[in-house]
Amino acid sequence: MTEPSPASKHAACGSAGTAVIIPHFNQLEYTRACCKSLDGQQGEACRILVIDNASTAHAPAALTEACPRGEVIRMEENLGFAGGVNAGIREALKDPGIRYFWVLNNDTLCPPDTLKHLRESLDRSPRTGLAACRMIEGKGTQDEKIVAAGKRLLRPWQLPVPALPGQEPDYLSGACLLIRRELLEDIGLFDEGYFFFFEDADFSLRAKQAGWDLAVSELALIEHKGSATVRSLKKMQARCYRAGHVRLLRKFTCHPVLLSLPPFLFRLIADSLKANLAAVRGNLGGMYTAHRQPPPTHVAAPIRYAPPLPPEIKNNTQILFASHQTGPELPGYLRFALTCLSKAGYRTSLITTQTEMDALSRNFLDSLGVKLFLTENRGFDFGMWDRYLKSIPPAERDSWSRILLINDSVVYYRDRFDHWIRQAEACPADAVSLSSNTDYGYHLQSYFLYLKSPAIPVLESHLQDVETVQTYWEAVMRLEIGFSRKLTEAGLNIEPLYKTNRPFDFCYEALIRSGAGFIKRKLLEKRYTFGQTLNFLRNDRRALDFKYRECIQTQGQPDPGFDLGWLPSPNPTQLNQIYWRILYYGWSLMVTLTLFALAVFPAVMIHEKVHSFRLALMLSIFTGTILYVTVSKLRRLSKIRAVKAPAIQEHN
Repeated sequence: MTEPSPASKHAACGSAGTAVIIPHFNQLEYTRACCKSLDGQQGEACRILVIDNASTAHAPAALTEACPRGEVIRMEENLGFAGGVNAGIREALKDPGIRYFWVLNNDTLCPPDTLKHLRESLDRSPRTGLAACRMIEGKGTQDEKIVAAGKRLLRPWQLPVPALPGQEPDYLSGACLLIRRELLEDIGLFDEGYFFFFEDADFSLRAKQAGWDLAVSELALIEHKGSATVRSLKKMQARCYRAGHVRLLRKFTCHPVLLSLPPFLFRLIADSLKANLAAVRGNLGGMYTAHRQPPPTHVAAPIRYAPPLPPEIKNNTQILFASHQTGPELPGYLRFALTCLSKAGYRTSLITTQTEMDALSRNFLDSLGVKLFLTENRGFDFGMWDRYLKSIPPAERDSWSRILLINDSVVYYRDRFDHWIRQAEACPADAVSLSSNTDYGYHLQSYFLYLKSPAIPVLESHLQDVETVQTYWEAVMRLEIGFSRKLTEAGLNIEPLYKTNRPFDFCYEALIRSGAGFIKRKLLEKRYTFGQTLNFLRNDRRALDFKYRECIQTQGQPDPGFDLGWLPSPNPTQLNQIYWRILYYGWSLMVTLTLFALAVFPAVMIHEKVHSFRLALMLSIFTGTILYVTVSKLRRLSKIRAVKAPAIQEHN
């Protein structure tokens, strides 16, 4: 991706409060007309970013000439609608003055009052995160019509239909969409797993799940050429539509395979009768591609604007890095993390077990100015933090305005520490972590936990009973989950930077692809107990056997100073591999046989009385279906109860 045009290009726009994001692919005349229609927009100035999705029909300079007021961002490859829009949003987010993001198709024409009316609809409530408007399609032809911006999803197949007047829409069309900055900071960007189609539905549904409202302006009306970009996809259109629809079903429904079959078969039969072989191949290819992809997992990345920390906060921030050493030499990934923290200028203490450390490691710590504290290996990480805090004079502890708790259960392969700390400081919560978990109850995970002044006394009181904790289960329930509960009971707010509605162990693939820069050692080492293995099998078997090392190497963007050889390797014990492989492949077979046995037993009993094998078979299938649906519903309800978060005060 190339750098945008110089800022002087949009100097005439003034101090922009709205960024206009226009994805472009090949259709130069449409984009030229769209940019020209923005010249007379009423209200505040806007900054125009045109995202060239690797166009091949014209030279890059031609687009720059066609949009003299716009900044052109050239993509190296065509990432689709979501990928192009995200590139523009990321660039605009660097400017803290941008409060609104106007996503606009390149085949639209906007009257002078469009942005004004969209802003009015958005500003009616602070919890309205998205606004759209109606569109005229086919203007000047006999097919001219007004298309509603709001769409509803026909249940249970999630098929889009226009929302009637007075109906609340499920999602808003991405052809013209005004987005509030706070919404992006809350739920993240568009899901780039959709190449084209349904990315706007996905974004709107995530916004509604997070408690945001959608608005449709009744006064704004734009001209739309009628999906000119869609028509330009040609053979790819059917494939993109089917793949997007299945992905939406996989993210927001319980039975995506069953629900995707009726519309897929209907479309397949209709295209076959029309002898439209390209559409038939596209539907088959889209279905195959969508189901081959990993289970969609959205993780909202921290994209808040985070200014540099004031010196008084940075100088009074203490970082406590807990590490359970097993040898005399510090691991390479731990050296990398300590170097990054020291380079950022934070005071760091390495708290580790009483292992004889070699001279090279001690000299390394001295060169960074990292304080070394040796302690006993009991009480888990909280025990190490407790013993360290008790060794510090009260007067020195009282001078700390921030404490960052870190442990080595996570490998940090990117230098994001200063970024994360600034994000946590900009966050209004009193205790901020990189992630939260929902396995046994909502809680902040303690491998990176940033505590502001109100939360520090709660930590000190919470550490009083850590010496009595002796098992991993007790540590999770009493120390980690218990600490989050104590924070909320004290009236404090807690919040993760990376948000998801799933247990976090199953989201690391999405984190790696987003460039988050950290991963649990347990996943790399494949070091699981029996109960943890079953948890993976019940929720997401792919996460158990996923090749995280290769994904980090190819898509995780590790820093140049990080050696991939530092990543922990899987447990080489053959017996261990056989053990979890048996569980991995045997779990589905066990569940299937159990359901089959439960279904067949009543059928056999009935068969002796009714003397009809056909009736017995039908009853067997019916019973099995009821059992399967019941179990699925119960599992879903249990997950909903598990992810129910504690009350968190709302911040505007």
